[in-house]
Amino acid sequence: MEKFIYGVILGSGGMALWNWMQAENISAAWYTWPLMALALALCTLTIHHFLASHAELEPKAAWVGLAIIGVPAVLVSSLVVSFFI
Repeated sequence: MEKFIYGVILGSGGMALWNWMQAENISAAWYTWPLMALALALCTLTIHHFLASHAELEPKAAWVGLAIIGVPAVLVSSLVVSFFI
């Protein structure tokens, strides 16, 4: 059920982004979309690793994974956001 809710949230967010870009007449470069997919994949991997490590009772691994995977996720996400500003 969680994967379905996550998919609905991603789909709604993607549709809202697309509608906003169309309404404001904003065009994105070709490299924005792969970077956006990479940022989304890294954020998803970070959340999954953190929650799964906590479920396995490995809190240190959860926090280390959050730092190792989460920092690049934030950096790539900020790069993608800077293209829209």
